[in-house]
Amino acid sequence: MKASSRRARRRPSHAVPEVSERFTGKVQTKYGGAGLLRRFVHKLGLPSRLEKLGEGQSALGQYLLCVLFGLLLGLQRQSEIAELRQDPAALLALGLEKMPSQPALSRFFACGTRQLGRKLLGLNTELVRKLREGRVGATLDLDGQVVVVRGNPGGASFGYNPKRKGAKSYFIMMGFWGEVRDIVAAELFGGHRASVSAQMAKDAYRQSRRALPASVLRVRLRADCGFYRAKCKSRFVGDFRPQAES
Repeated sequence: MKASSRRARRRPSHAVPEVSERFTGKVQTKYGGAGLLRRFVHKLGLPSRLEKLGEGQSALGQYLLCVLFGLLLGLQRQSEIAELRQDPAALLALGLEKMPSQPALSRFFACGTRQLGRKLLGLNTELVRKLREGRVGATLDLDGQVVVVRGNPGGASFGYNPKRKGAKSYFIMMGFWGEVRDIVAAELFGGHRASVSAQMAKDAYRQSRRALPASVLRVRLRADCGFYRAKCKSRFVGDFRPQAES
C-alpha cells in the first residue's frame, strides 16, 4: 500500500463537529439559603449600619459585610471566605458584586483596631436588645477559648497553649445568652491571661449583664471549672456573686 493511501485512510472525509456544553437551568450554588441570609441581613439594616462604623469609608463597610456573609455561611478561615469569589451564584444570591481575595482580607484584619472591635460589639448589643426585647429571663454562659497562632502577631503572648506548647496564643473571653445562643460579650487578651482571675470573671459577667434587654429581670450564671475556686467549687472565683447584679 502506498504512503499516500495510508494517510488518506487515517483522515476522515467529513469534519467532526466540535463538542460544546451548555447549562440552561437556574444558576446554582452549594451554599443553600444564601438568598434568605441576604434578605435577613438587609431587613436588619446591617449594610448601612456597617457603613456608618467606617465613618464614611465605604470600603470598610463592604469588607465587614463580606466577612459577615462568610461567617454566616459557616466559613471561618480567610481562605475559605475568599473562595466565594469562585462562586458567582453565591455572590449573586448574597447581593455582592465581588469578594476580596485572601491577601486583601489579611491586610484588612491586620489594620483592624480595638476601637473598631468595640464599635462592632456595641452594634451587636444594640441588635440583641432590639430582637430579644420582652424576654424576662436569661442564662449567661461564660466561656474562654485559647486561639493558637504562628509567628508573632500583634497582642499574642506566651501562656497556656494545649495544642502548640511554647508558642504564642490569644485568649478570648466570651459571654453567651444560653437560651438563644447570642454572643453578648467578648474580649481578646494575650495568651498569658488564659488563667481566669476573679476580676476577669466579674468584668465578663457585668459586660454580659449590661448587654441584655431592660426587660430581663431574672438572670442565671453558668460557667465551667475555670471560673471556680479549686478548694470550694460551690462558690465563684473570689467574692463573685452574680445574684447581686440581677
